[in-house]
Amino acid sequence: MRFLLFFFACYSFVACSTKSPSPKPGYYTLLFSTDNGTIPARLNISDSQVWQIINAEEVIQLDSVILRNDSFFVKLPLFDSSIKGTWRKDSLIGEWTDHSRKDYSIPFTATIEPSASCESSVEELNYDIVFSPEDTTSSSKGIAVLQQHGTCVTGTVLTETGDYRFLQGELNGDSLWLSAFDGTHLFYLTGRLVSDSIIGGVFMSGKHWKEPWSARKSAINTLRNPDSITSLREGQQPEFTVHNSSGQMIRFDSTTWKNHVSIVQIMGSWCPNCTDESRFLKTLYDKHKSQGLQIIPVAFERG
Repeated sequence: MRFLLFFFACYSFVACSTKSPSPKPGYYTLLFSTDNGTIPARLNISDSQVWQIINAEEVIQLDSVILRNDSFFVKLPLFDSSIKGTWRKDSLIGEWTDHSRKDYSIPFTATIEPSASCESSVEELNYDIVFSPEDTTSSSKGIAVLQQHGTCVTGTVLTETGDYRFLQGELNGDSLWLSAFDGTHLFYLTGRLVSDSIIGGVFMSGKHWKEPWSARKSAINTLRNPDSITSLREGQQPEFTVHNSSGQMIRFDSTTWKNHVSIVQIMGSWCPNCTDESRFLKTLYDKHKSQGLQIIPVAFERG
């Protein structure tokens, strides 16, 4: 009898101590918990333990995944942020930290769920959006450019200062939601479709921003033309002094622009839209540098 008890005790200890060497492969739904509500995102872990963040057609390859016992640590590409946590069977628990902000971490849980089955047919949906419609001092406009594939919805929101990049979500009945997570932005938009309008809209960005929005279906671009909100000072050339990547002070003045077509890019290394823009400008520079094109990026950093 004592032998049997000893055997079962040893068996139970071994069974409880055995841990999977890696998280279970699958399509995970991440749920980030903030005081303003829960924000969903998507993570795919393949059979070969390749980790990817999915935002519609954007697939972010996570090349820095460290697994140790039942813990994981992932340095997210391009931006100064990371996710870390533990896994249990087919679930994850952890937190995302944006190191470019002060004390900015958001906890999350994740479970394996089947990815939404999207229809091949596509319906184009355009909506004129007003953010904070009841507050005339801070309201702003946007255009939702969406593609509906059955219950699946993808697209973006265009504004006068940029766009929301790659959004993905679902339309269930009259309830619409879209989200995106790219390592520095965590976006979530939700609302209800009533006739040709979206009402009761809520937009959240991470844990620091929440505001209402509403929209009306439209095929008319209601945003101002960029040329109408910028101006050129005739006869004046920009002069400024900045640090270069080595910390040296560099001055740009009239001698800099002589015999060149010049683009001064205002950007930040924490900004996904700036990353997209930089890729485009690199292609433009490679094509026209022999004709005297120069591109000068000036970064406004959080650090």
